[in-house]
Amino acid sequence: MANEFKINVSQTYENGQLKDLYQPTQFQLPQATQGFETKTISVTTTTADLDLSEVTTPGRFILQSLEATTTGNFVTWGPKTSTGGLLKLGKLNPKSVAILELNSTTTVRWAADTATVKVLVRTFEA
Repeated sequence: MANEFKINVSQTYENGQLKDLYQPTQFQLPQATQGFETKTISVTTTTADLDLSEVTTPGRFILQSLEATTTGNFVTWGPKTSTGGLLKLGKLNPKSVAILELNSTTTVRWAADTATVKVLVRTFEA
């Protein structure tokens, strides 16, 4: 199908004799406007808006922490409140990924916990 992008998700867990494999079906998501952007952002401990200005109508995006697992630094993210604060909705741990969907009026805010964290952001048009 044209005007769509696909997301494949899988997860493998192994801890001694305990093993698990999770492979749901492929997600095919419609896309009315063609376009996407990929950039790396340094998230500081000061709460700030996630800048999605280079995409006309942001719809879905993927956050990937580039932080080494040994540091323990993480990013807290969520929607901007009516008073300009951060409604903590999720936590991006080192080397983890979050897939989010936005509506046109949502502004995402975020802040690193104890030190600056580099995050790879892939934004797709709605």
